[in-house]
Amino acid sequence: MPTEEQIKESLMEYHEQKLPVLLCGDPSFDYVDLVIQTHKANDGIESSWEYFGSDKLLNTNEAMAEEVKRAIEVRDYVRMDEILRNCKSTPATMASFDWSEYDCNSLYNELLAKEGFMDLNHLLRHLDMEYLGTRGNMFLDFEPSDNGQYWQRALLERKGMLLIVNLFCETEEDKIIYRRLAPKIRVRKDNDHNSGDWLVMHTYDPGGFPDCFRNQFVEIALDGKKKGGSSVVDYEGNFKAVKEESTHISTPPNTKWNDIEMFFIDVVKETIDISISGKEPFTKGYWDLGLKHRQAKKAVRAWEVLKEFAKSEGNVIPTTKVKFEQIKSLRDALRTSFGIPEDPIPHYDKEGYKTLFRIEDKSFTKVYKKSISEKENIECSECGEVINKHNHNNIDDEGGYICDNCKRTSHDRLSNENEYSNYPDDE
Repeated sequence: MPTEEQIKESLMEYHEQKLPVLLCGDPSFDYVDLVIQTHKANDGIESSWEYFGSDKLLNTNEAMAEEVKRAIEVRDYVRMDEILRNCKSTPATMASFDWSEYDCNSLYNELLAKEGFMDLNHLLRHLDMEYLGTRGNMFLDFEPSDNGQYWQRALLERKGMLLIVNLFCETEEDKIIYRRLAPKIRVRKDNDHNSGDWLVMHTYDPGGFPDCFRNQFVEIALDGKKKGGSSVVDYEGNFKAVKEESTHISTPPNTKWNDIEMFFIDVVKETIDISISGKEPFTKGYWDLGLKHRQAKKAVRAWEVLKEFAKSEGNVIPTTKVKFEQIKSLRDALRTSFGIPEDPIPHYDKEGYKTLFRIEDKSFTKVYKKSISEKENIECSECGEVINKHNHNNIDDEGGYICDNCKRTSHDRLSNENEYSNYPDDE
């Protein structure tokens, strides 16, 4: 098992040579912090962007992002444009991304896609849907051009250090994507020698990656299980599972998605009740459906999307309110768990997603019924009569419970008091 100091020495050597590094395995130390410290020891800064304008107060990512957001909110687009033009990624900057919750296709697109916006209005529509108030310093991703267009930078085009952790390669489709990515990594590797930039990636299990991809990197085994060259071999280390295994749910033959009903009963919403073809419901947790976070004891974002479907009218969510990667993750998890190949969440009217199964959030109903059961045999605060079936309509202005008879009497009295014997004039 290599020590933390030995790995740091290797990182320093490869940083000096600007060689891309693939970290492999499950270490007993914070390898992310070790990479960042290596970057900072070589005149790097722990910041994604540097500001080169005249406003000295914009000296952090957060300050820059907040000022761009403020400029958008008050429609000071000259100010927004000035900040974006003076906000740059440089060889001293760094950016890190955790890819545990996304698929390989998303990784490919994020690394290589450079999206253009034809004008300011086009950019602002995109910001409203995707970024405003949700993605922090990613405001600073947009670069104005002299012809009035705005460009969103591709990750591989960033200057400085780029750190991407929790890569995985599990399917043949994943391998195809990494084969397509390999020559793009090679181009970055060739350029890094001149630009002073550095690329670092991490995976718990390098065994499934194609040779052409692994050959672009110098591999460092974090847990001491070094591989010969970059050949595809079984990984020998004790690594964390790359993907949480789901529990297969037994379904009758020819079961369709519209035969399935799901209900959130648990107030915390960590479990869900499932009924198939009207049969007795059973309970499953997000971990049973393969929706547990790879590195933490919590659900992935796709589980939150499932909750939103349960709360939404008609089980429909607009495409502007959810990311495609999260929909795809939820689709894949449900298909695997239930063994039904059809798409459980197809597009709906081209502007939304709709579940083919029925899903409902009944957790509030359960809390309400519990609160009602705890207040049985409440006495009327007016006459003392026992109220057997009471609800929020039986609460008077002082917060006490009042029976229906007393409530009607009170209502009639107030109505008589407010009757005019003579209507007032216009004044």
